Amino acid sequence: MAAMASLVQDVWLGWEPRLRGRRLAPWEEPRVRVLFHLDAGATLDDPPLARLLEALAERLEVVAWEPRGQGASAGRFGPEVLDDARRLATDGAARWGSLPLVVGGHGLGGWLALALADAPGVAGAFALAPSLAAPSPEPTSPMRTALSAAFVRPALAVPTLVVEGRERPAAEAEAVSEWLGHEPLASRLMAGGSDADALAAPWPAAVASWAESVGTGAGGRRT
Repeated sequence: MAAMASLVQDVWLGWEPRLRGRRLAPWEEPRVRVLFHLDAGATLDDPPLARLLEALAERLEVVAWEPRGQGASAGRFGPEVLDDARRLATDGAARWGSLPLVVGGHGLGGWLALALADAPGVAGAFALAPSLAAPSPEPTSPMRTALSAAFVRPALAVPTLVVEGRERPAAEAEAVSEWLGHEPLASRLMAGGSDADALAAPWPAAVASWAESVGTGAGGRRT
């Protein structure tokens, strides 16, 4: 019998500002936890995202969260989101027990996940259609500046995975290529069509399998 998500639980995460989260888990005991970061402007109730999280939770425990200023989370969206994400990766899910941790995200959340891949205890990171390229020649935002600073570091010691559509904007695809060129443990999968296809079958199952393999093969700290 195929595994299925048996738990979908809305939770409040952390501190001030209070952040809305959602915890999902399969029927069988999960072996890996994923901390999932949403795209800018997205909420946990968006149907494509909700389906993605359900699909990942067929074999993984998933803790997803709305950044400050999005959805029901308090506060104002800005560079502090990166600090929130690091704090969540460090101890935000510890109340549910100890599991190997993989970080993931979609869009801007994919960029966040890749930025967190060097956090203590993180076994790996994946990004679905990451928004790494500036959308226009305008000056960078404080958030983008903070993320760019986070990538000034040596090559990662953990594996990473990027899944993106073949028909995405050229600037974004080029930015991903440039980033991957500095990461010898990185892999790239191309979904047919647009970036939206990276959220649809068969990619969630493939990503879940990759995350489980990375998490269970890691010898790092469990969180």
